Amino acid sequence: MAKKRIHKNSREKKEAPSRRAKRSFNVLFKEYYPIARFILTTIVSLVLFFWLLRVKYFEDQFVAPYTEFVAASSRFFLRLLGIQATGSGSLIASPEFTVNIMYVCNGLEVTAIFFATTLGFPARWRNKLIGLAIGYPVIYLINIFRIVVLFILGFKMPGIFETAHYYYAQAFVIIATVGVWLIWVSLYSAYGSKSSHRISN
Repeated sequence: MAKKRIHKNSREKKEAPSRRAKRSFNVLFKEYYPIARFILTTIVSLVLFFWLLRVKYFEDQFVAPYTEFVAASSRFFLRLLGIQATGSGSLIASPEFTVNIMYVCNGLEVTAIFFATTLGFPARWRNKLIGLAIGYPVIYLINIFRIVVLFILGFKMPGIFETAHYYYAQAFVIIATVGVWLIWVSLYSAYGSKSSHRISN
């Protein structure tokens, strides 16, 4: 009887490391799976979005008209500020300054990044849709604000236009977009909800 008990204990000791390893793997999987899924989903979404933005048919049917719409919106807000902004298509012109809104200035790239990270982050689909529905117009207006400010700088302070355009304005849009996304994460994502629940408790 004693021999059987010893044999059973030795077998349990042999099995214990494998069980511990399995438990450790399960814990690590549960802890890091949401992060891995977020990264993978974001990368796949980004590749898909940026590929789509460069498909010739999509460029002609969506990107070009959208860029013209951004230019028209910018002309509208400039006129609200009392600036004589005219032009057609993607052109914004005044007696003092003229710009052509290019593909990289239409805000679609930062919008694609916002969409990809929002779709990839752990959250209910309802909350993701809320984030996209609110975040998109906010990012759109942020980009319009950037174009309007740059246009004013173009004829008020032409010496700093290039620096402001290529460095400060782009950094502003990126930081503002990240800020919009972080606000959504804190309010509507699974992690944000858990954090607020812990604080309230």
